[in-house]
Amino acid sequence: MAANAEETLAERNIRLAQREEEERRIREKEEEERRQNAKDGVKGGSFLDGQHKKLMSGNLGDRMREGRRGLVVQRD
Repeated sequence: MAANAEETLAERNIRLAQREEEERRIREKEEEERRQNAKDGVKGGSFLDGQHKKLMSGNLGDRMREGRRGLVVQRD
């Protein structure tokens, strides 16, 4: 019975070590994504910086269309 308990304990320790390793990899991946997003100015950075980059990525015609999107023509 003691041998069975020791075997169970050893299996548990192996599973715990695997779980800790998996959690460490997930944490590292999330941290890398945060760093990358902060560089891009999308998440973790300024919202306005992200919008500015998005706006400036198009050509002049695209920017002009974006500016006119909310305009309403009134004719008398």
